[in-house]
Amino acid sequence: MVKKKSKAKLWFLIHSWLALPIWGFIFFVCLTGSIATVSQEIEWLASPMVRANPPAGNPQMLTYDEVLARVEKAHPAR
Repeated sequence: MVKKKSKAKLWFLIHSWLALPIWGFIFFVCLTGSIATVSQEIEWLASPMVRANPPAGNPQMLTYDEVLARVEKAHPAR
C-alpha cells in the first residue's frame, strides 16, 4: 500500500521553498546595512587622505572661556 503525504507536509514543503527568496533578500538587506553602518571606518582604513592631520608645532589647548570668547567674537548676533 502506498502512503499518501499529508496536505500539511505538502504545504509546509511549498511554504519552505517559497520562503527562500525572501530570506535571500533579508540577508542582502542585513549585509548591506552592516557594511553601510561601518562605511566611514572602512573608508578611513582604506584611504589616508580622509584622516585628520595632527596640528603643526606645539599648539596650546584653549580653555572653555577662551573658546566661548572666540565663538562670541565670530558670531556676535547669537
